[in-house]
Amino acid sequence: MTPGVVDAMQSSPQLRALALVDRMASIADDARTGRIGAYAAGNAWLGARLGDSELRALEAMADRFKIDHDALADDHRRALETARQAAGLARAVDRAVEQHPELAEILAAAADAEGIPEIAAMLRNEPTTDHETSTREIA
Repeated sequence: MTPGVVDAMQSSPQLRALALVDRMASIADDARTGRIGAYAAGNAWLGARLGDSELRALEAMADRFKIDHDALADDHRRALETARQAAGLARAVDRAVEQHPELAEILAAAADAEGIPEIAAMLRNEPTTDHETSTREIA
């Protein structure tokens, strides 16, 4: 965030909480980046210390915003299940389009209508950007 935006957030009572969240998230992110680098460099002691700092920052945010750890675990399980189902649906669509090529344009038009032009481009076998390709590979 730019210094001007941070200053504006801190000067407005309504945005102070957002500034706090941004700072706490930044601390957790910095600790995570450092932890990954420390372990990659073979410094397990520093990696563990930074991991503890990351965990404390995340716990502080969870406590501050009354985020229940069990609810998070349930949300994570649901997200994984949704991702599994989405991947299965993508494979089913691929199989259907292979067997019935005329479906590609119908599905592409529907994807365009839903605001997901990168999916429409894939269905039409059009070139995609790197971001769109990496998104497609996740599925």
